[in-house]
Amino acid sequence: MSRVSKVSPGHIDQARTAADNAATHFATMLKNCENLNIELTGGFGEEGIYHGRLSTFAEQWGLVFEEFIEDERKFATFLAELRDRLQQSHGLYLDTELRNTESFGELSKRLDELGG
Repeated sequence: MSRVSKVSPGHIDQARTAADNAATHFATMLKNCENLNIELTGGFGEEGIYHGRLSTFAEQWGLVFEEFIEDERKFATFLAELRDRLQQSHGLYLDTELRNTESFGELSKRLDELGG
């Protein structure tokens, strides 16, 4: 026996709200990361082994941080698109439900007219 699946507009709305909150949060975090400017300079003079290693570390840190920011951009984009799709699905479901209700109303009216 097949199981009937039920769609709850409330659940779609909850998922949409959660996706919207996550998209907003991660977009803010991404913006903060993009605006972050960490300059690793200084130390015991502008030359020497310490400064050379600090400079090498800063370069490597910059590369890794750029990868992180790119991953965050992709994730923030995914969340924004998920939110948009959920919004669209929610609207489409409600529109379809309204059309079906109107169709059943018309059918009921015609049956009443034929039977009455």
